[in-house]
Amino acid sequence: MNPLLTRSTLLLACALKTIASFANPDIDDSFTGANHRDRCGAKPKIFILHSFGYSDEWPHHHFSKAGGTEGVVNGVTEKSCGVAPHYMVSQESKKIWQYAPENRAAYHAGVSDWHGWNVAHSTEGNVVNGLNEYSIGVEFQCPGYMLPYGVSGKPNNPNAPHFYPTEDSPFSLFHFPEFDPTVLDMSIALSVDIVNRWKIAGEYVLPHSSISPGRKTDPGPYFPYEDFAKAGVGVWASTDREGDSSLDISLAHVQELLKTWGYHGVEVTCHFDDGTKKALQSHYLHHLGRNVPWVNFLDVTSTIFNDIERWVDMPYDKEKLVINLENLVAGNYMYQPLYSVRDEKI
Repeated sequence: MNPLLTRSTLLLACALKTIASFANPDIDDSFTGANHRDRCGAKPKIFILHSFGYSDEWPHHHFSKAGGTEGVVNGVTEKSCGVAPHYMVSQESKKIWQYAPENRAAYHAGVSDWHGWNVAHSTEGNVVNGLNEYSIGVEFQCPGYMLPYGVSGKPNNPNAPHFYPTEDSPFSLFHFPEFDPTVLDMSIALSVDIVNRWKIAGEYVLPHSSISPGRKTDPGPYFPYEDFAKAGVGVWASTDREGDSSLDISLAHVQELLKTWGYHGVEVTCHFDDGTKKALQSHYLHHLGRNVPWVNFLDVTSTIFNDIERWVDMPYDKEKLVINLENLVAGNYMYQPLYSVRDEKI
C-alpha cells in the first residue's frame, strides 16, 4: 500500500464511494405550507434529526397548516400544531415530503441550544430561544421510538395507525424499530444533499434530543446514526483506548467534556446536577444508544426517559462514556465526515 494513502484518505474514499451509491432524492413539495419565517440573515449550520410515529395524514395537516387551523386527521378533527420541519421521510409512502423551503426558518427546533447558539423570538407573547434560524430539520417517520399506547394501555388516538407494533409486547410504552432499507437509502441521499448544499459540519448533525436535553428524546437510540456517519453525515467516535487504565472517569471531567462538546446547561460543578443528567441522557441516546439496556425501560417508570432526576450516579459504563466523549472532542472519528469544524473549507 502506498504509505501516502493515510487513514483519513481511506475513510474519505470509503465515504465518497458510499455516497455515490445513493441517487438524488425525489421530493414532493405539494404540502409546503405556512410554518416558517425569514432567517433574518442567518445561515443554516446545523442539521437536526427528528422522528414521529404517525401516518402521513398527520404531518400533512399539522406541518402544512398554520397553528390552530382545523382539519380531519385519521377521522378525528384536530387543530394544527403550527410546527414543521423542512422535510419528512415517509416509511408509509416511501416518499420525501417538503413542508418549508430551506432558505426559510422552519418551526421545528423549539426551545433549543448548541454551543450557545440560539435566536430569541416571540411566539404568542412568549420569548423562545431556539435554533430554527440556524438549522435545517428533517422528520423521519418512526425510525427511532414512539408512544403507541397511553398509560392506560389504550391507544392515544384509536384511529391513528402506528407503525411497527410488537406482537410479544403490544402494550409496552416504547418501541425501537429499525429503518426500512429503501427508506434508509432515501434518508441518507436527502441528508447528503442538504449537508453538501450548506456545507454543514458533521459535528453539527444532531438529534433533537441533543439540542433540547431533558425536553426531547427523538429520534431515539436505534436511529442509524452510524450508517449516516459512514456516508459522511454526522460523526461517529472511534473506540480506541478501551481498557486504558489512565482514563479520568471523574464527574468533573465528564462535565467538562459534555460542555466542550456543546450540550446546553452543563457546568463543571462536581455535583451530579440536573443539567448534567439531562446532557448525559441526550448523549447516551445519540452516541451510545446500542450500549444501553433499553429493555429495562419499557414501563411508565422509565428512568432514561422520564425520571432522570432519580439518578444518583452515571448509570452506565463510565469508561465507554469517557472514551466516546474524549474521541469526539479530539476529532477522532471512525468515518470521515463530508465537512468538519476542523476544515478550512467551511
